[in-house]
Amino acid sequence: MNVSFSKASHLSGNLQRQAGMSMTMVLVVMSVVVFFATFGFKAGPAYFENWTVQKVVSQVAGDAQVMRGTRKGVFKKMNEMLGHNNIWSLKAEDIVVLTKVSTGYTAHLDYERRENLFSNIDLIMRFNTEEEES
Repeated sequence: MNVSFSKASHLSGNLQRQAGMSMTMVLVVMSVVVFFATFGFKAGPAYFENWTVQKVVSQVAGDAQVMRGTRKGVFKKMNEMLGHNNIWSLKAEDIVVLTKVSTGYTAHLDYERRENLFSNIDLIMRFNTEEEES
């Protein structure tokens, strides 16, 4: 029994059927993944912080007794609750605009966060919400 294999024809057939990403495409895909991961790590904490700040402002706005009090009392309550939620970088006086209405105050949350994304490229996130006394 005489069996012979032709390696050249066998290999050339496999090479023609092979498909995949080149090294350049791998680097491009990895660059995109790194960019979005960096973006998420920089922007994520600011959005979680804003979510907490919105809850604090909403809770204070829902407290009719506090909202009918003085402007200083409303800010004091908000700062106290921000501290309880471990938010030390923001002060209510800097991020909340109180507008006097007949039943007390309307709280308007308006601030921005800046994070450095890459060398001279900054990420600016603006947060703007209005809460009324309920």
